[in-house]
Amino acid sequence: MTGLWAGVTGFAIAILADFFFAGRLQILSRLGFWIAVGFFVYALYETALMSDRFNTPGFLTVLGWVLLPLSFGLLIYSLFIELSFLSTYVGDGRQQVLITTGTYALTRHPGLLWFGLLLLALLLASRSRELLLAAPVWFGLDLLWVVVQDRIIFTRVFDQYKVYQTVTPMLFPNYRSLKRCITTLGKENK
Repeated sequence: MTGLWAGVTGFAIAILADFFFAGRLQILSRLGFWIAVGFFVYALYETALMSDRFNTPGFLTVLGWVLLPLSFGLLIYSLFIELSFLSTYVGDGRQQVLITTGTYALTRHPGLLWFGLLLLALLLASRSRELLLAAPVWFGLDLLWVVVQDRIIFTRVFDQYKVYQTVTPMLFPNYRSLKRCITTLGKENK
């Protein structure tokens, strides 16, 4: 169960880091973010690789292995490529801009979609009993995190966030957001 609690701790630190971000305490925000990442990596390792296994039909395990690189790639793309890695996670945060194109035109929080898909893929591929318990807890905490970001943090940080909230769905893509995502994928905000 240490993996489950490491993930819970990681989410708590990540939420705290976002409050530091909103308060313009960039050093604490960046430090908290990277500590949270460390907890997440340890939690995923511990739950997926060090846990007892449950039985599942072979095709589900294969499906998990197919979805794993896809979901991981989408998560990395949305969080570390579309968002400037240096200004978002390393720099002082002064060049922070609201991204409304690509996967951020699909939903305001595409990372939640990809994280959920990643958890499902990892669960199917690893067949981990601990991850079977941890995945819904972590997904719920990630959902809580994006609600806090959407309602409290980002409205304070980004001037145009309230407008963005009116044109882009929070979690569930719709036809218009899917079309906007496809037409703006790979293009920078104008």
